[in-house]
Amino acid sequence: MGTKTTAWEIGKHFAGKTFVDALGYRQQEVVIDENGWAEFYCNAGSVSVWVLKVG
Repeated sequence: MGTKTTAWEIGKHFAGKTFVDALGYRQQEVVIDENGWAEFYCNAGSVSVWVLKVG
C-alpha cells in the first residue's frame, strides 16, 4: 500500500491554520498556505478526516 495525497483549496481565511487527522491514521499535521491550499494525506485503502487543530 502507500500514501495518497490530494490538494484542496479551503480558503484564505484558513491560511496558517493547522489540520490533523481526527481518526488518527495520519500523524503529521497539515498547514494551510497563504493562498488557502494544502496537500492532505490518506493511507491507501483507508480514510482520513481532517479537522482544524484546537489548542
